[in-house]
Amino acid sequence: MQGFVLNVKRVKSEDLLVTVLTERKIKKLYRFYGVRHSAVNLGFKIDFVAEPVQNKNILRLKDLMHLGFSWLHDSYRLGIWQNFLSILNLHLQDTDEIDPFYYELLCNYADIFEQSNPKRLIIEAFLKIQKFEGTASRYDFCFICDKPTAENVSIGKGFMIAHHECLGSYKFAKKPTVELITEGRTIYFENDEVDRLYEITQKGF
Repeated sequence: MQGFVLNVKRVKSEDLLVTVLTERKIKKLYRFYGVRHSAVNLGFKIDFVAEPVQNKNILRLKDLMHLGFSWLHDSYRLGIWQNFLSILNLHLQDTDEIDPFYYELLCNYADIFEQSNPKRLIIEAFLKIQKFEGTASRYDFCFICDKPTAENVSIGKGFMIAHHECLGSYKFAKKPTVELITEGRTIYFENDEVDRLYEITQKGF
């Protein structure tokens, strides 16, 4: 079985409780002496076996193998990837069974994560999740005052669109913002604007 590590929590001196997103489930697994194993790390893709533990209502994480990506040695890219998976973990924390969409999305973006600006990729992945879940923001009306938006807009948590005067945050041109919301593409934004859009993803879904 394969999956991505969404969370790692120390539960005893050397044991870990590990949350893993697989193709159809989010599993909470117990790893004995897990702190000794470098493969148990947030954001890593792993191959593993989930084995029942006698007299305990939990599965044991065993036969663990790290499935590496070349960009994992880039601390900048790794940090951005880990932040995204932490946010995804919070978003899915009350879920046990999931659609394969989430696993496939992580696989796809992990494969291309060294090829582009990682912040652009995370923004696009974030918006794809919103579109899949049916929570993509409307863009024609301000979410604060409910009046039509103008040529320039501000963007709140979850990429909610508002008048700049209503939200008071950074001002974006509406046309590329609509393209961002509907198509999930950051191509029309400069890198400094991408930095601001990335900060919006850090607020969560």
